[in-house]
Amino acid sequence: MSAADDFEHKVRADDAAIELAGAAIDVARTAYPHLDEAFYLAQLDKLADSVIASAPQGTEQHISALKAVLFEQFGLRGNTGDYYDVRNSYLNEVLERRQGIPISLSLIYLEVGWRSGFAMAPVSFPGHFLVRLDEGNGLSEKEDTPLLVDPFIVDPFNGGAIVALEALTAQLARATGDEQTAKHLLPKALQPCSRREMLARILQNLEAIYTQKNAWESALTIADLAVRLDPRNASAVRKRGALYAHVGHGQAAIADLERYLAMDKAAEDASRIKALIARLRGATGRLS
Repeated sequence: MSAADDFEHKVRADDAAIELAGAAIDVARTAYPHLDEAFYLAQLDKLADSVIASAPQGTEQHISALKAVLFEQFGLRGNTGDYYDVRNSYLNEVLERRQGIPISLSLIYLEVGWRSGFAMAPVSFPGHFLVRLDEGNGLSEKEDTPLLVDPFIVDPFNGGAIVALEALTAQLARATGDEQTAKHLLPKALQPCSRREMLARILQNLEAIYTQKNAWESALTIADLAVRLDPRNASAVRKRGALYAHVGHGQAAIADLERYLAMDKAAEDASRIKALIARLRGATGRLS
């Protein structure tokens, strides 16, 4: 199967059963077709074995073991010099270059943590992806998990450091402009997100980078994965349709844009999309 087909197959699973690292490698295979998935998964296994060998007991010791193995020994680090380098979003490149952005480093942290027998969950914190662990190692990955008291919030982009809740409140306050609003929003902002949401954010990052670079075919490839990830996402369907139109695939664009209008009958951009469909029909010689 193609990388896109493999990705789609993986994300059809129940969320907790999605092979997150495997799906991320499938994303990378769209840009690096000859990647050996088993090689990179084995590398994550090896890192987890090193964590297990230190026999961590309890939350804080496990965090210390992950920090020692991933950041001190293996040398993972945040790429502060070229944050928007597309390689920061491809798992193979992050493992090979040992640098990435918050979400890609969080993915490695999660996978090694899970492989070493520890429960943790991704956190789609505004502007900066994080990982959370709760005292007692009783964290569930379900979206309706209540916020427990004093969770450990880890920042893989900054060397696996534990982040104080006060610092996170201050970060939210800078975004909202109000400390009281930030305190109110913090519990929700620290809720675990799903694996699909994490993959969606990775794809959003890649699509944004490729669009900024005017790399339209690459952006389309990523947009297609976003639709495969969530076929019911009307916005993803619209974006793929627009990119099909941009690269000259008129009939595919029409199909997606018509599907988008059927999915979102109250779409605010309906008149603009209908006008685009009409132009595309004229260009492809199709009659309505």
